[in-house]
Amino acid sequence: MDAMSKEISWPFVPDESSGGNGERSDDELLAELLSRLALEWAHEYNTTPLDELGGLTPLQAHQLMYTEVDDPACPLKLADDLSEEEVLSSRFFRNARLFLATMDEMGGVKATQAGNLPRKFVAAIFPRLEIEEWKRQFIENYKVINEADLWPLHKARVVCEVGRLLSRRKGRFRLTKKAKGLLAGPAGALYRHLFYTYFYRYNIAYRWGGREYPEIQAFANFGLYRLGQLCQQWQSPKRITEEIYIKGLLIEEEEDPSPYPDLEWAVESTFLRPLTEFGLLEQRRGKVEPISMNRRYRVTRLFDRFLIFEWRS
Repeated sequence: MDAMSKEISWPFVPDESSGGNGERSDDELLAELLSRLALEWAHEYNTTPLDELGGLTPLQAHQLMYTEVDDPACPLKLADDLSEEEVLSSRFFRNARLFLATMDEMGGVKATQAGNLPRKFVAAIFPRLEIEEWKRQFIENYKVINEADLWPLHKARVVCEVGRLLSRRKGRFRLTKKAKGLLAGPAGALYRHLFYTYFYRYNIAYRWGGREYPEIQAFANFGLYRLGQLCQQWQSPKRITEEIYIKGLLIEEEEDPSPYPDLEWAVESTFLRPLTEFGLLEQRRGKVEPISMNRRYRVTRLFDRFLIFEWRS
C-alpha cells in the first residue's frame, strides 16, 4: 500500500516503521499527523473530477497538459488513417500541399536575399492559391507580388520549414526526402504532420500583434479536449475563452477597456481560426451583432475523427 492510500485511524497511531525507541515529542507526532492528513487530502483532490476541467481529475488534466502528443503516454492521439476526402476539407492542407507540389515540380527555387520565395515562384502559385476573393482582387492590382503579400503562402512555407519538409541550403529552397515521401503517400499522413508541426512546433503567435499568451499553445491538448465538449453546439469566442482559459487554466486577463479583450482576441486569432483552416472547426457569422463580436464556432466531423482522447484506468 503506498503512502497516498493510507487511511488515518483515530485515535491517531504514529508510524513506527522508521525505527527508533518510540519516544517522540508531541511536535513530532503532530507533524506526522499533519503530513498524513495532507497526503490524504491531496490524493482525494487529485482524483476528483472537476467541472472547470471538463470532468477531468487534476491528475488526468496534468497528464494531458504536460505530456507531448507524440508520447505514447499522452491521452490525445492523432489519427493517421484519414482519407483524402476528409483532409481536403482543410484549406491549410490544400495550400500547403499545393506549395510542396509546386516546389517539387520546379525542382527547388533560389531564395531571395531576404530568405523569401522568389517572385517567379509566387507568380506561378498565386492563381491556384486559396485566399479570400476580395484579397485576391486587391492583390491582383499590385505591379509585383512578393511572398509577404500572400500570408497563406508565407505561412505554408514557414510551417513546412519548421516541419523539415523544406530545406534551404546554399541559398536555395528544396524539398526534403521526408516531404517527397509524404507527398507520395497517403494524404492523411501529410495532414497529421502539418497539424503536429503547426500546433506543437511552429509558433502559433507568429505575427500576432497583441500580448502573447504562451499558455494557449503550451496547453493545446487541454484546449482541444475542452473544445470537443463545448463546441458540439455553436459557441462564441467569449464563452470559449471564459470556460477554457479563465476558469480552466486560470489565465488572468489584463484590464482592457475595449469590447473585445486581448485574451479573447488571442484565443480566436491564434487557436480557433487556425483550427478552422485545418477543417476541425467551422465558423458562422451573425447578422445582427457588431462585426468584431459576431463569430461562432463549432467542431466538425473531422475534429471527432482526427482527435482521439483515450484515458487509461
